[in-house]
Amino acid sequence: MKKINLLTKSIVAFALVSVMLSGCKKEEDKADPNIIFKTYNSVTLTNSTTESTPSQNFTFDVDGDGVNDLRIDASFQNVGGDTTVTQLDLKRANSTDNKVISESFQFPDGGPLADALKILPNGTKINTTSNFTSDGFVVLTAKKGAAVIGSFGFTDGQDKLVGISFKIGSDTHYGWLKVNVSADLKTMKVVEGAYNKTANAEIAAGDK
Repeated sequence: MKKINLLTKSIVAFALVSVMLSGCKKEEDKADPNIIFKTYNSVTLTNSTTESTPSQNFTFDVDGDGVNDLRIDASFQNVGGDTTVTQLDLKRANSTDNKVISESFQFPDGGPLADALKILPNGTKINTTSNFTSDGFVVLTAKKGAAVIGSFGFTDGQDKLVGISFKIGSDTHYGWLKVNVSADLKTMKVVEGAYNKTANAEIAAGDK
């Protein structure tokens, strides 16, 4: 009798483990087929601009439909008085409908209030309630005269997630990009990204 009980318990335990493993596999298989993931390792801009040289830019196509959705800019700007900044910008390309998630910050030493490209924690929801702006930029350094008075975000050479929205035809789509600004503050690379091919549907930063 005891042997039968032990056998029964073993069968039940095996069945439970099988169900659990099956459940795990189903969870893994739940990846959203509407999330389109892409790598952009060739999308890189090196900033060699100074006060005396012109700005540069590089446009790229997020979804591969032949329309440039965003662009990277490199520039040197006077933002008021003798306060200047060097910056790499991630901006809209062909349409004001193409946007990036931003946050406001104050330039140090009384400089102007500005919109900056916001670094998103992994899993941040990107949707219609996100704080989008038509221009978002990464300020690399700010100077007052010859003195460096501040540097902002993106300056450790590590990959960062940012949020975007852009148009496919007349429909708005949400996505994220992984960008990297080199530690020497001269190069911005768009490493990879993803977007939701369903119009107006949200996506989580880092979701593939």
